[in-house]
Amino acid sequence: MVGSASCLSFGLILNTDGRVSLAEQSTSIVRFLDDNEVREAALHLLSNRGFPPDLSRIKIVMPALIELVRSRDDEDALRFACDTFRNFCWSDDGARSLALGFGAVPSLICLLSHSRTEVIAMAASALSKICAYKPAAVTAQKENSVHKVVCLLESNDTEVQKSAAFLLSNLCFASKLALVDALESNSIQFLVHLLRSSQNDVRTAAVKALMNITVDERAGGHYSQENTIRALVELVKSGDSEEISLRYACGVLRNICWWNDNARFLALHLGVVPLLIRLLWHNNTQVIAMSTSALSQICAYDRAAVAAQTPGIIPRIIRLLAFKETEVQESAAILLSRLCLASKAARDAALKLKARDTLLRLFQSDNGHVRAAGAEAWKNVVRM
Repeated sequence: MVGSASCLSFGLILNTDGRVSLAEQSTSIVRFLDDNEVREAALHLLSNRGFPPDLSRIKIVMPALIELVRSRDDEDALRFACDTFRNFCWSDDGARSLALGFGAVPSLICLLSHSRTEVIAMAASALSKICAYKPAAVTAQKENSVHKVVCLLESNDTEVQKSAAFLLSNLCFASKLALVDALESNSIQFLVHLLRSSQNDVRTAAVKALMNITVDERAGGHYSQENTIRALVELVKSGDSEEISLRYACGVLRNICWWNDNARFLALHLGVVPLLIRLLWHNNTQVIAMSTSALSQICAYDRAAVAAQTPGIIPRIIRLLAFKETEVQESAAILLSRLCLASKAARDAALKLKARDTLLRLFQSDNGHVRAAGAEAWKNVVRM
């Protein structure tokens, strides 16, 4: 029987009934990564066993995974190896640090040029998890990875698009140099195109990357504001958009309207204001916080502030001031301030609803931004 000795030995390792530690079992499994007959089964076990993060185990496995990735001789094994890296580094900075120290970043970057899209997608996904650790993102940028990642955004494979967008997002969040590279590679236009993808995961990854890129003021000259806002409006209007996509979309709108009257004008005329007002009643606090923040930036434009004077908005903002989340309090105070600055009717409504009492409580906040926003709102509510 072909491979009977290897399969029997491998089977004995799996049937230990808890008599050996995870590290001991991992050491045994690693021996089989050089055996073509059971390599895929060994990798599958390492990748999907569902063990909690165990650095002693990870230290044993990672060097073998690195060697496997560098060999590039078995495409299915490469895919499983990348999956193992991703799972190890999903949410643990200790594992990410180990991956960086063992040289996983340059090895995985090489796989972004592989001939099989499945391998590319898994390599990009693994890198996105590792590069949530800032030193790893800095290393990836130094390896000239950003241009490769941006090129992957043009792939016809949705898994590649999604993984590349998430990777670009983490790179730009952690490294200013990566953000500059992304801008110079015209990443924004490709990401805006992906906002219209039929796949929810792709849209989410793209809008998250956009939020982390447009937060930098240098991004302003690298994209069409009108086309970007139109795509964001379509995303927010879409009935199947997930809460996280809505939050990121509001974050992009906030970023591009920050100190930019032209973007605020476009946002007003492309129908952003009523969309954001509707989100003030959303059931997710993070969506509320980001939509309030975006609306507060747009309403720095007086005509937008006047357009936002819809029935029920002042009572809702005052209700938001009483939320326990400081990001909601701050954004609501800024929004109330700008509405009251632009409209006497808003000031009268705020005074009638005793907004001053609520704002007084913000003065006692431990958060300095909340106190400052509350003080500014107080000034504009009581002004004659």
